[in-house]
Amino acid sequence: MSESSRDAVLKTLIETLDALSHQQVLRALIERLQSLARQHQFRISRIAMKHDFPLHLTASYPAEERERLAQQMTEYPFWWVGNAAGEREMLYDSATRVMWDANPEANLFVSLADAKQQVSQLWLGGFDNWKLPAKDALVKFAENRRNPLRRGRDHRLLDVCYWLTVTGKIDLDSGTGYPIDQNGNGRVLACTALRNDLSSADFIEMAFQRGWTLMRSDSADSKDLLATLRETPELQSLYSKIDWLSARLPRLDPAQFTDPNKGLWEFWGWDPDDLREAGARARNPADDLRDWNVAIDFGTSSTVVAYDDNGQYKLLRIGVQDFWNQERPADYENPTILEFIDLAGVLEAWRTEPYRPGVLWDQVRCSHEALARLRHNGTNPCIVSSILVRLKHWALREGEGSRLCLTDQAHGLEHELAPLTLRMPVRGQPLAVGPDDPFDPIELYAWFLGLTINWRGRGLFLRYYMTFPVAYPREVKDKILASFRRGLQRSLPATLFGQPVCGDFAVEERASEPAAYAAAALPLLGIAPTAEGLAYAVFDFGGGTTDFDFGYWRLPDTEEEDAGWEAVLEHFGAGGDPFLGGENLLENLAYRVFRHNLDVCRKHRIAFTRPLDADDFPGSEMFLERTQAALTNTLMLIARLRALLEQGALPTSTGGVEKIDLLNREGGKVAQCEFGIPEEELRVYLEGRIEQGVRNFLAALRKAFAAQPPTRIHVLLAGNASRSRSVARLFGLAPESGKAAGQAAAGSVASAVPVNPSPRRSDGHPLPRGFIPAAAPANPSSTQGTNGEPDSAPPIDPLFTRTRECLATLFGERIPELVAHSPLPIDERDIYRPTAKTGVALGLLKLCPGGVVKVVNRAASDSAGEAPFAFYVGRERFGRFQVGLQQGCPYGQWHELGAPREGVFNLYYTKLPKAHTGDMQVGEAGLYRMRLELSGDLAGHKVYARAVGPDELEVCTAVSGEASEREELDNLRTIRLGSVASSQ
Repeated sequence: MSESSRDAVLKTLIETLDALSHQQVLRALIERLQSLARQHQFRISRIAMKHDFPLHLTASYPAEERERLAQQMTEYPFWWVGNAAGEREMLYDSATRVMWDANPEANLFVSLADAKQQVSQLWLGGFDNWKLPAKDALVKFAENRRNPLRRGRDHRLLDVCYWLTVTGKIDLDSGTGYPIDQNGNGRVLACTALRNDLSSADFIEMAFQRGWTLMRSDSADSKDLLATLRETPELQSLYSKIDWLSARLPRLDPAQFTDPNKGLWEFWGWDPDDLREAGARARNPADDLRDWNVAIDFGTSSTVVAYDDNGQYKLLRIGVQDFWNQERPADYENPTILEFIDLAGVLEAWRTEPYRPGVLWDQVRCSHEALARLRHNGTNPCIVSSILVRLKHWALREGEGSRLCLTDQAHGLEHELAPLTLRMPVRGQPLAVGPDDPFDPIELYAWFLGLTINWRGRGLFLRYYMTFPVAYPREVKDKILASFRRGLQRSLPATLFGQPVCGDFAVEERASEPAAYAAAALPLLGIAPTAEGLAYAVFDFGGGTTDFDFGYWRLPDTEEEDAGWEAVLEHFGAGGDPFLGGENLLENLAYRVFRHNLDVCRKHRIAFTRPLDADDFPGSEMFLERTQAALTNTLMLIARLRALLEQGALPTSTGGVEKIDLLNREGGKVAQCEFGIPEEELRVYLEGRIEQGVRNFLAALRKAFAAQPPTRIHVLLAGNASRSRSVARLFGLAPESGKAAGQAAAGSVASAVPVNPSPRRSDGHPLPRGFIPAAAPANPSSTQGTNGEPDSAPPIDPLFTRTRECLATLFGERIPELVAHSPLPIDERDIYRPTAKTGVALGLLKLCPGGVVKVVNRAASDSAGEAPFAFYVGRERFGRFQVGLQQGCPYGQWHELGAPREGVFNLYYTKLPKAHTGDMQVGEAGLYRMRLELSGDLAGHKVYARAVGPDELEVCTAVSGEASEREELDNLRTIRLGSVASSQ
């Protein structure tokens, strides 16, 4: 009976007896079966007979064990190869990969012809290609002093000197030269050469499959090298790498299995006697629950995880290659990215086991290691097409017809992602999975986060809080929350569920990203709340979008103070620039480089993608596509241009030309395309686009504080992209501004008095007051007149000048003083100190239930928890965009847009705050048009619209606004604006 059949019979017997609950009979049978197993030279443990070990552990153990045994094998050259009965049949030379007959007839002399006939009929070890050795091979074999067949004087084998080679007899006593005697008789020693590329691990596997035994030839009591492969592995050997296999978390040390204060969650519920026999302990996962909050800032480029450790706020590294490496601040900005090596293997494991499924790191990787693979292989289409970036952006766009397909590396398996759905787990109920479940990459990414958060060296967490951009619709946020609930719950041990405490598991939205940043930055900057409220504005320049948030940082009123609050963040008027994000800027840079090299693209028929906020060009229909080849081309070029955005310049070695491998429209590789890089043109674009974003911010600020502009507003720059030199110049925080000798350290606060009381433009005309860079030192280069006033002021940076002029245009005579604060810097000595990126997650911990800071979100309360209306909607008038429906307007209120003409109304809409200024021209990028076909008698009718969702309108025609309120209307329809914008 084969080993697999024998195991199946044994398992059936055990399951039958176990079902009868006769434990004494079961134990007696197990002992008998174990005795029989020892007789047949295999070992099976009591635990193995009662439990199904996780497949990914049992599958990985032999592979790792083979590698270990292969290393041992290389340490000694000669190994006895025995049959299943342990009888020696062959001798393996691991150095030359030659197998020798271990039992040659030392006393039988035959002719060369007879010897060849004899070895041709030899069947040994399953090989039928035995031959006489070549002379050099036999001599080398005989001269090796560690050869166990050497016996007698000189180089004799088995104390015999005459042996046959393929060309005749040689005398091993004859010394150097070993002359050939073609006619003499000799002894026969057959050999067979194995493959030259056969590794030791391959040989181990072959030996195991053929049922051989392997023993060192230098020891009489040597044990079978393959014995451990035939036995059920010890629990420590099997489970020691359970965390390492999936997330490269540290391997378990022996104390984890044996120490009374430790043990494994996976063993909870197993028979204590069996565990004691196996030298292991179980641990109830409920004993490791931590009553702490976890905050997650799920970002487009990177994700930050922070947790409250008994009052200390700490950060976590996700997906680093080695957790023993020295920590760096950048390690805690975890890239939001997945790399698929073996997608089929991932899907099989993911859809089989709900809790801690056997998904392997060698099948899919996340975060830092995945990003390193992308950046080191940015010109390899196989790698690029297997890496999924901008998960958060996909969640926002997937419902708008944006298809996304990825291809794994191992098999070239293509998989189109299904639309994100609202699959919300039932609180307190265990999850179930099945083969038809849609694959959700956000759920998988959350699972990776959860494995690190809920590491057995840290404990288990049940309360998670998340932030979202202010403009994310409720529907999108709910889908992302559902994905995180499933993924984080699946990272918990299965043995926790079924216990009452699992009902406390929750993943909730808690605050907007800029509000959370303000909660961290304001106290760190030393900005204390006031009774009347200190006005603040957040410019959060991130990887996906730029969010704006405006509000007051105030002391609690009497009622709030009685409720225990110590400070209140009251925010409102949130907005943003949906196309100003680091990744979107990179996509625009790539688009401009492609356009700059259209001749090369035309020659090789190379397609690429167009950013949503970019214009097309004549003939673009042959170049712009949404195929996987086009997406891969864009991603590969982005990888080359990233240094320009993040470091201000490309490597000088390129000489303005990049050689890059791209894909043509048919998916074929086009090697070493030479692309010219117009660096200066790209810098001008970046500077102009960032300036437009700041103008949008100022326009949104004017709108937010329109009712009563405060005299002073603190501007907090957040997000890693806000470290840009252009941002510093626009806000007067760079040396070029003329206001500061250098960028001030974040944490100090500006005085209320401008450094230069009479700032002037380079042409000598005075500038309006408005901006005060935080902690700007006095200008040491200015000279003083006799009255103490400076004789002359240094010229102001043109970017800062234009920002001040924009502010004056927006506010007129009532310009508030804007105190700009640099992004919170990185402190190498204090890794957990909030930065421009980590400040969101760390600030969110301050806003969790039980904290002392109250958040009042006016925008959310006005829209019943839904995100504000995201668009400006209106019509064209004299070539400009005239707004009829404002961004953030109340839901359900009708607004007049204009009159239809000949049964048609051209509706315009945008998300850009520039629309609020009235200066947006028809035809600008980011302003979209929709043609509305209207029916009926439209004489005297106007078109009206009302917001019913963040990106949804109801449109109708009516004779007056009063008639629309009375529901006396025609041509009523619902329009979703985002889907149209994304398809253009």
